Amino acid sequence: MDDDRAFIDMGLRQAGDALKDAAGEANLHLRPETLGKCAARRFRSKLRAVESIVRRLIILLATSLSLAHAVAKPTGRSTPQRGQPSCGLALMPVDWTPRTPPDFESWQRGRKPADFGKADIDRLLRRLSAVLRLIKNPDGVASRLARRIEKLRQLKLARPIYPLPERAHRLGAELGLIATSLPHLIAAAFENWYDTS
Repeated sequence: MDDDRAFIDMGLRQAGDALKDAAGEANLHLRPETLGKCAARRFRSKLRAVESIVRRLIILLATSLSLAHAVAKPTGRSTPQRGQPSCGLALMPVDWTPRTPPDFESWQRGRKPADFGKADIDRLLRRLSAVLRLIKNPDGVASRLARRIEKLRQLKLARPIYPLPERAHRLGAELGLIATSLPHLIAAAFENWYDTS
């Protein structure tokens, strides 16, 4: 448990540093009025990659918790209903059904050639803030996720599978190594899951 927690803490620190560096490269700390398409694309790509790593680190932390440490605590906040907009980070999907990719031609027709405006930048900043808050305080979310994982296990659903990340070499040496290690560590943590085969 101590070794796992040290690995998770190190991974969260690396993820936070990578996000701050990416935000600095895009000058988001200056809260610009507009953001070029290339800069926005690079930042969103890094943000998606780091979100995936943080999500998997929290799942690994949740699997290491016993239910005794995951007692529900009233927060006084209502849970967002499905379909409502949220700027948080979804840790596990509501269902396991794979999503159908959109039609490429329809997506291309709907693209906006203009640069990112202030509303788009604010949305990116909210996503960035949500991930950084999660990195800073992962324990509460991990406790709630541990209870949800246990419910899914008791329902004897198919074991979640986390594939190896693509283009992990672009994340840097430390973060890339963490990203490629997580699928194996999570698979080992889910060894006692119900075997549907």
